[in-house]
Amino acid sequence: MKKIVSLILILALAVSLVACGGQASNPTPSNQPSQSSQPSASSNPSGGADDKDPIIIGSIQDISNETSVMGLMIAEGIRWQVETINQAGGINGRKIKLIEYDSKANVDESINAYNRLVSEGAVAVIGPHQANIGIALAPIAQQAKVPVVLMGMDNRVTRQGEDGKGEPWGYMFLMQPSCDLQGALMAKFAINDLGYKKFGVLYRSDNSYSYSLYYAFDAYCKANGAEIVAVETFQAGDTDFKTMLSKLIASDMEALFCPNYTGELVAITQQARGLGYDGVMINGLDSAPPFNTLCGPEADNVYFVSNIRLDDPKVIEVVNAFRAATGNDEPNQINKFCVGYDMMGALGSVIKAGATDRESIRTAMENLTNYQGLTGSITIDPKTHQPSGLEMIMHKIENGENIPIKAYTAEPVAY
Repeated sequence: MKKIVSLILILALAVSLVACGGQASNPTPSNQPSQSSQPSASSNPSGGADDKDPIIIGSIQDISNETSVMGLMIAEGIRWQVETINQAGGINGRKIKLIEYDSKANVDESINAYNRLVSEGAVAVIGPHQANIGIALAPIAQQAKVPVVLMGMDNRVTRQGEDGKGEPWGYMFLMQPSCDLQGALMAKFAINDLGYKKFGVLYRSDNSYSYSLYYAFDAYCKANGAEIVAVETFQAGDTDFKTMLSKLIASDMEALFCPNYTGELVAITQQARGLGYDGVMINGLDSAPPFNTLCGPEADNVYFVSNIRLDDPKVIEVVNAFRAATGNDEPNQINKFCVGYDMMGALGSVIKAGATDRESIRTAMENLTNYQGLTGSITIDPKTHQPSGLEMIMHKIENGENIPIKAYTAEPVAY
């Protein structure tokens, strides 16, 4: 399985460079669900079940397309949490039945998968990490009334309005800090801890994750005596960044901010170093492992934010247990694995406390307080359906190693 997953990761990375369950060993075609080995439950549109039925949880992740490097690891974390729960006897005597679909990083595939899971009796769905898919799912979930927990960080995933500043979507829940918070956090660290005041930016203009982080970073800079002195943009499919980087390097920037996906960051970082830029790069969340090994020595002097401390004993214990039980040296993207593990864990916690149908799960998730996960203590703000006060960890890559620096948070600035 290790070789298969590694091959998938390599192929996914290659696609990423060009562009942007059941068990772990067999990716699932989008029209064929992968299910756990638990007994089947009758489909029930209301999401109700008796005390002997398994609890059906849906999962929609990219396991075969351009962001499958991330999607596979999220899926592994979800599966391992389900395995952990079921091996311990389930929740109040009921096993979890996990039904998985491949999103193929596609909006229509994800919507179809969500609708299938609704009809198959899922009481909740763990959704894809792409913000654009989350934005599309939000009004559909509002109609279907089946809650979705996910990683899509754009405000519009969990909040209504064109600017994502309105009332929360009733059935959408973010399980990591938003783009607004992460962008502000990285800007605050770069200004206050690293001492920089002038930044260059290279971001993907057709990706909501990328441009939302840029807007939040820029807003925090403007409010705190720093500035963006040069900006370059690219789109999906771009692989040659040298002209853009040359312009940025020629500016009077003091550090380079690159809020992009892992495959893109590998190419950008290697090309920047090839042009002679050896200064600080702030590459965001997707420079967490395996970025350092994929990028090689060029990764040194890159700073990134992570949901976890990579040396946290709790994280190491869970990951080592996963590896020992499965014989799988993955996950490479431990950060994504842990968020997947926590999303399923948070759902398990509210179900254990008595929320067993769709509406009660929705209400419990809206009022989730102090869930102790691998990514920290998670409390959902009912006004935003986003985590409140959840810290992230700043890291630096030095001599090829990921060095934790400190836990960090910031107050976002409106833009």
